Amino acid sequence: MTSRAVIVAAIAGAALSLPAVPANAHNGTGAAFKGAAGAYTVYAYDGYAIPGGRLAYRLVLLDRRYGDPAEDVTVAVAAHPPGAAAPLTTANVEVTNNVVFYDLPNPYPHDWQVSVDLRGRLGRGHATFAMHGQAPYEPAVIQPTTPSGGSHNGLLVGAIAAAAGCAAVVGGLVWWRRRRR
Repeated sequence: MTSRAVIVAAIAGAALSLPAVPANAHNGTGAAFKGAAGAYTVYAYDGYAIPGGRLAYRLVLLDRRYGDPAEDVTVAVAAHPPGAAAPLTTANVEVTNNVVFYDLPNPYPHDWQVSVDLRGRLGRGHATFAMHGQAPYEPAVIQPTTPSGGSHNGLLVGAIAAAAGCAAVVGGLVWWRRRRR
């Protein structure tokens, strides 16, 4: 192994052994909602489908003053359909560093009105925002087609004829090559 390969392997090994770091400020690229909640900045991301007809949503929490990850925050998430007064559901919440994961039933074709309450060493914060539902995935159904609406037997006959034609061409080439010798 060359010295260059040894150095690259050492760097790769060191990078893989580093602990996971919290998400830093990245201007909320791709966030459906970006806003303040007391001393916190909240980036809320639309959900993705998970089993059971639910959507998994996530939040990134930052210190609003410095943009640093806001860790050790207690988070409560409640959601209701827009226009309804009482929360329809309280989401199960899991916090890892400064990323909050929660899931809700898919409200499609409607959206959720999500309320987030934060409590941590930076103080308390509250934000309310809409999170989108997602159209259920329906795989495309591909119907086999036949020329002029005929039966599939015509396709089988055509495939056999094409194979026979190829065999005839190959046989002719073999005969022609032997004849030239």
